[in-house]
Formats: sequence, C-alpha cells, structure tokens
Amino acid sequence: MSAALNEERTKWIGKILRLRQISTIEPGMRRSDLLRVFKTEGGLSNPTQRTYVYIECSYIRVSVRFKAATTESPGLGENPDDIIESISQPYLGWSVMD
Repeated sequence: MSAALNEERTKWIGKILRLRQISTIEPGMRRSDLLRVFKTEGGLSNPTQRTYVYIECSYIRVSVRFKAATTESPGLGENPDDIIESISQPYLGWSVMD
C-alpha cells in the first residue's frame, strides 16, 4: 500500500470523526435525534442500552444508554422519545450481523 493511499485514508477517517453531525448528538437529546445520524446495529441490546453505527460508515460506532420517555411499561420497547443518558466517543469496530 502506498504512503499516499495511507495518508488519504487517515484524512478521511479524521474528517468523519470530526464531523459536526456526529458531535451534535449528546445526552438529553431523544432517540429520534440519534437516528438521524446513526442506525441500529445487530448484536445484544435492550431498550436502555444499544450500539449504533454511523449511517455513512458502519465501522464507526457509538454505545448509547437511554432513560425511558414514560414510566408506563418502561423497558418493554424502544420509544423514539427515550432520552439519551450517555453516548460514547465514536470508535471503530467490526459489524455485527444477527
């Protein structure tokens, strides 16, 4: 692999990780806000914790914890109004298929 190709790939990853689109998602926002930038990933999850992948590159991932939007039947499903409690820094990882 050429040095120029390595440099080009490094710049692309840096650009993606610095995108304002990714960094706009923060605690206090809703699950529906997150789904404008990320999509759900396969693997183990529950309504209060899930891994999401960046829409433009499924190797860029975040882990997100939620607080249920309502107290009625909490934990029985994902609600678009659930509130983000925490979101990890973006990281690289292999895709998970179920």
